[in-house]
Amino acid sequence: MGQHARWTLLFHRFSVKSEPDLKLWGVNMSQTENSLVPFASRDKGNGGDQLDKAGQSILNLLQEAAGVAEKNSRHALDMAQKLSHQLRAAEERIIDLEAEVETHRDRAERAEQWLHKIYTEIEERFLRQELGS
Repeated sequence: MGQHARWTLLFHRFSVKSEPDLKLWGVNMSQTENSLVPFASRDKGNGGDQLDKAGQSILNLLQEAAGVAEKNSRHALDMAQKLSHQLRAAEERIIDLEAEVETHRDRAERAEQWLHKIYTEIEERFLRQELGS
């Protein structure tokens, strides 16, 4: 494949995108349609100018795509940091709640021991009274 054919193929790969494909990449179709220059012929007189315009259009699209990618990357990093902070706060809250549960569990166990002791004491006193009477 000759150099011209490769450039033509490359140009068509960039210029014949469907609108949903471009939206996927974050490219505004209304901005790109006006900046693309189609290859019409191999006319040597105007071909260089058209080639320069086509190359510049491709570079502009690449630059715009790089900007969108950088913006998306920054947004993803910000979200990851925010979620990381939320996760850390949730983990700390879980630790606090587990400690609180353990405290209540210990108190409930001590309360049960006291209730058992009181029950035993009442039983012994009434049993002695009944046996003594």
